[in-house]
Amino acid sequence: MTDPDIDVVEVSETIPANVKDVWEAWTVPDIKKTWWGKTENLKLVLCEMDVRVGGTYRYGMAKSGETSVEEAANGKYLAVEPYKKLVYTWNWGGDSPSVKDTLVTVTFESISDNLTRVNVVHERQPTETVSAIHADGWTNKLADLVLFARLSCAAS
Repeated sequence: MTDPDIDVVEVSETIPANVKDVWEAWTVPDIKKTWWGKTENLKLVLCEMDVRVGGTYRYGMAKSGETSVEEAANGKYLAVEPYKKLVYTWNWGGDSPSVKDTLVTVTFESISDNLTRVNVVHERQPTETVSAIHADGWTNKLADLVLFARLSCAAS
């Protein structure tokens, strides 16, 4: 039986960009590679995404400046509502994942023309340690997305 206090991780952030740009940053591999992992000094060196119900994804992270995958995640998309919601399984640890079939729901809420609320709910955490790792990881990913949005706005 899982402990309800550790079973679910929830992290939210307001992103300074419109919902279309935030959705694309999350779902387009070439864009995602530019921001995912920055606050943890990691680089997304593998990013394969077939963003449709039944489609799959694979991520491979390397330390900044390196190319060998140090962390990996993969899963399957269970729900895709463009500009609104993604639901997918999350397996962490490469070909023999140490965390299997956890569930991630990401919602995108347009607050105004240039503000989007992103909420990540990661369910089925197997242990308190994994829950803490995922809480830190999603907090960092949303911080990465905020930084990417700010830099993108400054460049345009």
